[in-house]
Amino acid sequence: MIKKWKVAAFGLIIASFTGYSSSEFLEESPPKADLEVNNHIYEAKVGTYCWNKTCVDAAGPLKLLKTKKYI
Repeated sequence: MIKKWKVAAFGLIIASFTGYSSSEFLEESPPKADLEVNNHIYEAKVGTYCWNKTCVDAAGPLKLLKTKKYI
């Protein structure tokens, strides 16, 4: 029984190290936000977010989308 716990704990430790080695998590800023509607891609605005130990506060959605056309 104890051997199973040791194997499980070791597996979790290894998974935690390898899970964050992906290049997706090493980017300095979040990925670009796009919307696809009827095979047409629209650029979206990114609001408030926290990414890679950095948090950015943005204006509310009404102000962010003030100059955008409705889809």
